[in-house]
Amino acid sequence: MTKIINDHRGHLERCIVHHYVSQLKNGTLQNWIHSLTRLKHTKDLALINYIHATRRYNEANFLSLLPDTFSHQSLSSLSLCGYTLIGPHAFSKCKNLKTLKLINIFISQASVLSGFLAAFPFLEVILLTVNFLTPHGVLKIDNNSLTFLQLSFPNDIDRMEVYATCLNILDIDCRFINAMRDNFILVAPNIQEEKNIWHELLGSNFDDMRRSGCLSVSVDITDPKEMGILKEVLLRYWTKLVMELEIFFKKNKATREKGETSASNKTHEKPFPKTGLCFYNERLYNFDG
Repeated sequence: MTKIINDHRGHLERCIVHHYVSQLKNGTLQNWIHSLTRLKHTKDLALINYIHATRRYNEANFLSLLPDTFSHQSLSSLSLCGYTLIGPHAFSKCKNLKTLKLINIFISQASVLSGFLAAFPFLEVILLTVNFLTPHGVLKIDNNSLTFLQLSFPNDIDRMEVYATCLNILDIDCRFINAMRDNFILVAPNIQEEKNIWHELLGSNFDDMRRSGCLSVSVDITDPKEMGILKEVLLRYWTKLVMELEIFFKKNKATREKGETSASNKTHEKPFPKTGLCFYNERLYNFDG
């Protein structure tokens, strides 16, 4: 691995590193990250800790790295999988990061995760699949740069607060939160309506165990980029689930000339698959036909 990194010429757009715990402890992983960020200017870095299922709670999986490990200006996307996080030390001064993915991560409690996320003021995309070693607690996410948020927690927390003025897509597994109306606070003008779907769902009981979550999005259907993102989210996460779907239609960003059509209106391309998407309920806001 070290030879491959050293022999590579030029910069890297993306790199995925699978490693063993021993390479984390002896400094090998630290050296790889340094080379990949400082020398190869990698933009998208994913680190995957190879651990046996029975050893996930082992202290050996603590992600202990030097301060400012991920602060290089070239690094904009970071994905971590299979670690126990003990603090934000390695993530200090990470104003460069726009995307953060924490997958199969163990962390002590919700409040620690709140402080951890606060160290990333300019994140636009957050994906969290996190196990709390101590259940319950309060999770707070306050980020005015955030546009995409995906949350999945297998255990309960007492309260969750999300403050994100630019949030356009919220993808959340609402089973993790106690069924009380006031336990989920969402301040996101782009997707929150007077009759918010989350308040209803938090007090509901579902007999159909296939139903796995809810998706709320704000989208301009004339914008090919936004429609592409929505399509990717649906195809990647929701094709095998029964879900609630809430769509808030944004006003067109620019008025088209008479006779002009959307760039995404292609007769040979179907925007979404015919099968695989099943909606328990749909809510459409601000739809003008």
